[in-house]
Amino acid sequence: MRKFISLLCYVTVLSVAGYGVGRLYFSLTDGFSMNKIQGDLAVSQEIEASPLFQPLNSILKQKFSYLGKGCQSYVFVSEDERYVMKFFKFQHLRLSPTWKKFAFLPTWEQYFNRKEGEKKEKKRLLFTGCTIAGETLPRETGVCFVHLEQTDTLQTSIKIIDKLGIEHLAPLDDYAFIIQKRAIPSAIVFRDLMEQKRTRELRESIQSLLGVMATRLQKGVFDRDPAVIQNIGFVGKEAIILDIGQLEILSQCSSEKLLQDFKGRCHTLENWFKKNAKEHTYLVQEEIHNSLQAFEAQCREHLPNHFHNRKEISTQPHCASSYQE
Repeated sequence: MRKFISLLCYVTVLSVAGYGVGRLYFSLTDGFSMNKIQGDLAVSQEIEASPLFQPLNSILKQKFSYLGKGCQSYVFVSEDERYVMKFFKFQHLRLSPTWKKFAFLPTWEQYFNRKEGEKKEKKRLLFTGCTIAGETLPRETGVCFVHLEQTDTLQTSIKIIDKLGIEHLAPLDDYAFIIQKRAIPSAIVFRDLMEQKRTRELRESIQSLLGVMATRLQKGVFDRDPAVIQNIGFVGKEAIILDIGQLEILSQCSSEKLLQDFKGRCHTLENWFKKNAKEHTYLVQEEIHNSLQAFEAQCREHLPNHFHNRKEISTQPHCASSYQE
């Protein structure tokens, strides 16, 4: 009995220690590893690189250091801190090979196929959102380059430095990634302006944020992510959409639905100010009122015909450059 208790204690200690080491490693690395950003990509049919690729050479010659992670990607920042490169978390877009080992179990194949279909759909939606950002909203998202296929045209490898300071060499033809202008989160911008009592610049920033939301909707692009403050940042004085993975285009959309979406996000923005900066709530309310009036007028005059006859955006992954300085 005493041996059994000793063995049980030993196993318990080992398990706790193993769990602790695992959590420590995760906290030190944020779970990043090169195999997690590698995935099966469609082979590009393009023969030559885009003519717009040349200005990107100066960006791709830089090292990129680990900045953080989101739900869909690991983010690295360029040496000049002007750009970020986002590599997708493919561990969330595919099933673990371990699943296939249980294929002998009854009804497992059907369950496996369903889960695999869900992963493929998740990947399709993510890549579609990136495509929309590159083709339809490059200015509004700050997206400079979108690479979603296996290619042989880039012929460039970059050095990325992980959270531990370890360098990795990534041949970009083999990876799915986007390059985006680096932005400062809205909450930080707003708080800095309020602390410095720069009311005029604060008003202009709110106008820019409302403007990028309105422009997105005017182009018929919806965002499945309801976040506002967390999902919009600033490059200088210009607001851009940070998370592009949940963008989608509806081929037909009523002006009422567009207005409803815009009103909902305006309400979210107003609530943030009520919670975090009550003394400036009047300011955001004034700008929301003006933006709603202008947006509603546009919806009534121009948008219905535009959205019922718009061009469909390809949902196939591709390599596209939308570079802008």
